[in-house]
Amino acid sequence: MDALLELDKKLQFAEAEQHTIASTDVADVLDKLKTKAVIKIRLYILEKVQEYKKPMSNYQVLQETLLKYKYCYEFLLTHSPSTAAEIKLEYVDTVSKVYFSYFKTYQSRLIKAGI
Repeated sequence: MDALLELDKKLQFAEAEQHTIASTDVADVLDKLKTKAVIKIRLYILEKVQEYKKPMSNYQVLQETLLKYKYCYEFLLTHSPSTAAEIKLEYVDTVSKVYFSYFKTYQSRLIKAGI
């Protein structure tokens, strides 16, 4: 997480100082680091979202885990909005399926109970 914060600071500084020779020298390296960070964050968050699909998962713990890494998502929003949108759609789709199955089970149990 600290490395990501440091990378974000360096990217912001490089954007602010675009017209200097030093900035142009490190632009390629920073771009490669940013791309690598985006790929790793994407894989990690999608892996955590896939855990929701496992039966008998503790969803509160999973959400707290994702909440701990909210800065990673904010980094994606800033530096790769398309990846952030992809993760958001996957999360919303997965959670909506989970809630749908919960309500479906709840409804069927209510019908069985005659309420």
